Amino acid sequence: MKIPSLLFAILISLFGYSQTTQLGLACDIWPPFTNVPGETAVATEIVKTALNRNAIAVKERVLDFDAVIKGLEEGSFQGSPALWKTKEREEFLLFSEPILYNQLVLVGRKGTDVSATTLNDLKGKSVALVEGYAYGEEVEQAGGIAFVKGKNDQANLLQLLEGKVDYILVDGLLVAYLRSYQAEDAERHLEMGTAPIFSKALHFAIQKDIEDAEKLMAAFNESIARMKVDGTYHRILKLNWIQTDVDGDGVLEMIPGTNAGRAMKNSYSLTGSTSDSSNIYYNGKLLNWEDLPDDVKRTGINNDQVKDVTFLSFGL
Repeated sequence: MKIPSLLFAILISLFGYSQTTQLGLACDIWPPFTNVPGETAVATEIVKTALNRNAIAVKERVLDFDAVIKGLEEGSFQGSPALWKTKEREEFLLFSEPILYNQLVLVGRKGTDVSATTLNDLKGKSVALVEGYAYGEEVEQAGGIAFVKGKNDQANLLQLLEGKVDYILVDGLLVAYLRSYQAEDAERHLEMGTAPIFSKALHFAIQKDIEDAEKLMAAFNESIARMKVDGTYHRILKLNWIQTDVDGDGVLEMIPGTNAGRAMKNSYSLTGSTSDSSNIYYNGKLLNWEDLPDDVKRTGINNDQVKDVTFLSFGL
């Protein structure tokens, strides 16, 4: 049976980029953004979901970060779900719009001043970081700060609570989890900054020489834009409120998930900046709280979230 020429043209225009039906992606272990299969890896899950919506499957490899970069340079892998953009990498990789931002937030013991907005404000203080994380030039070039490396965020929290360091730098996503799931312990023991000390955009990247790479990336970016407002990001990040600039006017909108409740102050920003805006975007419209459906106003745990989730232990 012959396919009518008009229908054939439409099919080609819709699916021309998807001649690449599987991508081999490589990443390192970088929780909660990337990880081995079966563990929390929100950036990987976001990328896989967006690609799957465009009929593209993903084959994953988890390696040391140096091996990931070397493999990308040599063309051994077709891309990576989570990379920072650099001029050197842009020579051979095509980067998506940001899928998330790594946002480093200052956390101190209860009663500590956490109003610092730059690392320069912390001179003379001791700050715990996670060993092996690539914090970038902001940390590498900071002077007058005693950086202490811990095995993970849990180890650094214990150092903080025991008074061995003045502050810890924690990713904003973990801070959002603490405020949402362990609010009582966090309120009792910690002061948490409201704006990141610094942030870096996190991107999906593919080799430039992949067939129809630009079309593939354009379709990916469109899927990401939809996922931010249709509840997909809420489900993957396990958060009830997120912030993003829906209409590109520079003002962040609050986007609720199901059973979000009124805790908008605990919203997590997808843009690397925060806002006190009360603009609520839901189902394609800007609404007031009173106009939201009852299932949104009802406070609860969204989708596959678990009430007794514990991200950090406060036991001394």
